[in-house]
Amino acid sequence: MRLNSKDLVWCRCTRTREGRDILRNMNESLARLTIAMFVACALVVSSCSGGDDDTQDPTTVPTETAESPTKSAEVTAASLCAGASASVAGAVASPDLIEISGLAASRTQDVIWAHNDSGDTPRVFAMSLTGDDLATYEVRGAEATDWEDMAIGPGPEADTDYLYLADIGDNASLRPEIVVYLAPEPVYDAASSLHAVDAEALRFVYPDGAHDAETLLVDPVSGDIIVVTKNIAGGVSGVYRAVFPQDAAVTTTLEKIAEIDFAALTPAKTIPAGSGALPEALGKIPTGGEISPDGSITAIRTYGTIWLWQRDGNSIAASFAQAPCEAPSAVETQGEAIAFRSDGRGYFTVSEGQNVALNAFALE
Repeated sequence: MRLNSKDLVWCRCTRTREGRDILRNMNESLARLTIAMFVACALVVSSCSGGDDDTQDPTTVPTETAESPTKSAEVTAASLCAGASASVAGAVASPDLIEISGLAASRTQDVIWAHNDSGDTPRVFAMSLTGDDLATYEVRGAEATDWEDMAIGPGPEADTDYLYLADIGDNASLRPEIVVYLAPEPVYDAASSLHAVDAEALRFVYPDGAHDAETLLVDPVSGDIIVVTKNIAGGVSGVYRAVFPQDAAVTTTLEKIAEIDFAALTPAKTIPAGSGALPEALGKIPTGGEISPDGSITAIRTYGTIWLWQRDGNSIAASFAQAPCEAPSAVETQGEAIAFRSDGRGYFTVSEGQNVALNAFALE
């Protein structure tokens, strides 16, 4: 779709469906062009250099307060990094689930929730712990501009788990606001024909202008929503927070609470040749994340690596001041999703693609 300058201004200032359609088409075109340029440049640079062995701890800005989580004595970031065993739990069976960018494992059911990247309708998929197709749920009251991640966590009603669906992708960094849709977790019933859930929109703006992002975290301890931005040029990623309770009646300005320099983190794992352009050339770009069910571990994955931060009684922001450990991971051609198991003793990851492997990592 061809755009002129008036179209761009109109897109930034409207919430109509037509405006969002124009913006989504522009974002997708720019995304393809931008990724292609950076992949080409990165491959040229990597072929001419021997790599960089220097490491640097991420830096943080303003402090965040949170109540200390209850932490399992035997499951820590260090134990998962050192001892999680890898396996293939199964394959994603749904023929419609082909661009997975968000994943969340239910805390109360043997269900893994997932959604597609941009271009799909507002819906979530329920699959078994081995990838079997269970059901597809329409998310009523939502729109899908560029869904990039999801999470499961507390919400307005006590003792109720909620799905958080992050419409936060913005490859062109032009969106005037981002949206996180909040819906009570459906109770899967194989005998039911009602596969829909109602959602409300939580709208946010960044304090320092638009950003692209693919990582959503929901703190199970505080209920805070956290967005980690993505910098395809290799700069630092910002960590932004919306404190609980969030108000659907207003647009909330996020608070920047930390920064993470993913480019400065040096993984021990080497991406083998032939793994694909994204893990080979853009392996340090953050593409998804989650906080463990007890709140003690934060996981953020990139195209090439999984990093874990131990909370140890500190706030999420303070955790990012520590050096993370590198967790076991699979080679995925376009891996953008990660979800902790309900018991916190491991995690699942998956790539985009048809009938892809559902990779599992767990302490034995």
